[in-house]
Amino acid sequence: DFSNGWKLKYCSTENTADGTQWVLDSFNEMIDFLNTADDDTFIENIRKYTDVERTIDAMLYTVFIDAFDVLVHNINWITYDGQHWIPSPYDMEVTWGNFLNEMNDPLVVNLTPQEMLFGELDELLSSADEQTHDRMETYCWGNLLYRRVWQNFPVEIKERYYELRKRELSLENIENQFSIFIDSIDKWYYAKEKVMWSDVDYHDSNDYEHIIAFARARADVLDRYFEGMQTGVSP
Repeated sequence: DFSNGWKLKYCSTENTADGTQWVLDSFNEMIDFLNTADDDTFIENIRKYTDVERTIDAMLYTVFIDAFDVLVHNINWITYDGQHWIPSPYDMEVTWGNFLNEMNDPLVVNLTPQEMLFGELDELLSSADEQTHDRMETYCWGNLLYRRVWQNFPVEIKERYYELRKRELSLENIENQFSIFIDSIDKWYYAKEKVMWSDVDYHDSNDYEHIIAFARARADVLDRYFEGMQTGVSP
């Protein structure tokens, strides 16, 4: 359970005699470091626990597509050496403007990284029901790794954002990738899905046009955000 700023350690009731104890020990070592290191120590030593550049990529991707549901949970943590842990988000249904069964809500489209990562969501949460409010409070700003990397590596984050916007997060690439994927699926499958999920009332709005409209609006919001980010880095 990594909610509440990762104050709680990962634990398992399974027998770890099969050799999985190293997973718990290694990951908890990173969690302890995140909770106890001051900023200078964090900057100097965080690369002992994660790949900072890949963590920045995961953060920027998550923020760009408004992936609320993968800020804390729905993350695969991947290690290549048993020591460095790299976040890989999954479970992407609450993305690209799809939020609370509404597409392209202006509040969601206009959220800044600061609002997403640090819980400054008063306007959005004021209109949410109690269950949604509690869920977002738990899952939307508990990732202490993201928060501390964001606070301590602003130059690297801004530089990487501009790099990604020219390639993977360019509007041209986003539009092409969605077009290729959607065109590869036979219309028969869409019809079957609509029957299966008949209680979902936004089939006709959760489509390519709305996704691309969100991507364009979101890119504009974040371009302006990073332009105003005081680091001396320019596009």
